[in-house]
Amino acid sequence: MLRKLTVAVLLMAGILSAQGQEQGGGIKFGVHLDPTLSFMGSNDNRVKSAGSNIGIGVGVELEYYFSKTENFAFTFGADFAAGRGGKMLYRYGGYLLPNSDQDFDFSSFSNNSFGAAVQPDLATVGGDTSGLDFAAYNSIRYNVNYIEIPFGLKLRTNELGESYLRAFFHIPVVKIKIPISARARFFPEDTGVENFEDDVLGYTVDSEVAESIYSDIFPLQVSAGLGAGVEWSPNEDGGLRIFGGIYYEADILDMTRKIQTRDAITAVNTPSNFAPTSYTEIIDEVNDDADLTYSLTDRNPRMAPHNISLRIGILFAP
Repeated sequence: MLRKLTVAVLLMAGILSAQGQEQGGGIKFGVHLDPTLSFMGSNDNRVKSAGSNIGIGVGVELEYYFSKTENFAFTFGADFAAGRGGKMLYRYGGYLLPNSDQDFDFSSFSNNSFGAAVQPDLATVGGDTSGLDFAAYNSIRYNVNYIEIPFGLKLRTNELGESYLRAFFHIPVVKIKIPISARARFFPEDTGVENFEDDVLGYTVDSEVAESIYSDIFPLQVSAGLGAGVEWSPNEDGGLRIFGGIYYEADILDMTRKIQTRDAITAVNTPSNFAPTSYTEIIDEVNDDADLTYSLTDRNPRMAPHNISLRIGILFAP
């Protein structure tokens, strides 16, 4: 898909170049590399950011100038972005990845109190979700790869003295983003979190494990951002430009789908001979406890990445 988008950008470059020569403007074609720091936010105070991702982006871009001074340009391109997301701490337990977790390797997860032999099954209250009921205070690191179509406006200053340098401001930059793969890395319960509760129900891991979660990632994303930096022309005619800058973008849409959550359950009064063979039996025992009731709540916390990138690239005439 990225190859097709690149070809489309090149074809557009040729068309716009011919138009630019007729109208006094011009066009340049560029490539860039974007080391990126990515982190996530949430609008739910019990789903918190707990760490960032280091990712990378590569892309091609054309700049269409409105005049010979080349102070204003429309930009369009095609990018591949890897490692977008971040680490999130869930103070909730429950089915946090309901569309993917039934396909996980369950052997990597164990139930907190009742042993790894008790495997997940169709064990929700009034629902039909299958998969892993995560213990509260688990952490999940999201790692999503995107194909991106960015477009925006770039403002360039005149040459700064005789330095062959120009400053630029790329604002706004809007991206349409399509996820092509997604994985999650799971971490053991974070006992060092303030007000930690030992959730004896649900599943956790003893050491980090990764699984595909593409089914729980929304199939479209849109972001808005801006950037600023400098360009340097190594020759007087300005045919080649080397540039570098800092970019920031915030995703607008929720990256994940709806989840089912429950509060932490810190103790279950079980008979001395209680030996469950399914997770359903564990939940039945919770519901038999006079002080406890297992119940799920549908939620859709808005979680969206923020990305800060160092962009390095080259522009040249096609």
